[in-house]
Amino acid sequence: MTPPSNLRRSGTVRLAALAVVVGSGVLMLWSISDQRVAPRPQPLRIGINPWPGYEFAFLAEKLGYFADEGIDIRLVEFQSLGDSQLAFERGQTDGLFCSTHELFEIERRDRRHPMPVLICDTSDGGDVIIGRADIHSVSDLRGRRIGYEPRTVNEYLLARALQQAGLTVADIELVPGSQDQIATLFNERQLDAIVTYPPVSLDYAEVVDARVVFSSRDIPSEIVDLLVIEQGIAAANSVKLEAFRRAFDRAVQFHEDHPDVALTMLAGRLGLSHEEFHRALVEDIRLVRATDQSDMLDASFINGLRTHKQSVDQFFSANSSLAPEGAGP
Repeated sequence: MTPPSNLRRSGTVRLAALAVVVGSGVLMLWSISDQRVAPRPQPLRIGINPWPGYEFAFLAEKLGYFADEGIDIRLVEFQSLGDSQLAFERGQTDGLFCSTHELFEIERRDRRHPMPVLICDTSDGGDVIIGRADIHSVSDLRGRRIGYEPRTVNEYLLARALQQAGLTVADIELVPGSQDQIATLFNERQLDAIVTYPPVSLDYAEVVDARVVFSSRDIPSEIVDLLVIEQGIAAANSVKLEAFRRAFDRAVQFHEDHPDVALTMLAGRLGLSHEEFHRALVEDIRLVRATDQSDMLDASFINGLRTHKQSVDQFFSANSSLAPEGAGP
């Protein structure tokens, strides 16, 4: 017996309705599943080593400025600039705080492609060569053992000092090591001089048997400290990096407006007193504010510093054992 057409229609409707419900459920489950597997935004990983001008990144973090900007920043700490540089070249960080010397060294090796995104400061006496009390000038370094950190701005400062004194690399004995290692050797009197910077250099401010024989003040504006980010990552995170620059500059402004509070937060991290950290900021570096960023990030300014670096590479190439990788003819 043939069912009434209205019953057939009713059955068809029920099946259609069931299909819609099942289909909706599948769609809903797919939607939920899709939401679950969606990757979370990864934090921007930035390598950082002890240096007064970089500490405003930590201050911005502590004051909640990164959170205010809605950006996820992971500051990865290293005890030496060389270690931070190596981690970046290995892809373990997305960027690092460094000087233009390290920027150009990384470019030369062509393992990664760093892009300057923030100028922190210029070194105006912060990078130093400290010698024994009987070393009165760079000329007195002839025949002496000098500790330095390879592939870092230490090389640049030392080369410029030797150039100005009319000495060559062959006139001295270089002893490589991290900042902590060369400081220990200097304290044990196994070295006659070391190339260093705050906070290590501040330990010798009151030491009778130590004196500054050369500093970045003798080569004004040649050592610039900055933040560099891998080029592709920088391009994909332009909004985040603009927010980072705002947060960093807010931290510098907070220090200007509330110096005592800021110094308490900053100095403690480096194990320095208020006075030591304040002296480093006032006497040894010049902070670069937001209004000057565009001029100093300009390619012509960076290329001018690159020219200085090339002259240093040529200077070092006179001794093949010390020549930077890829330097020379």
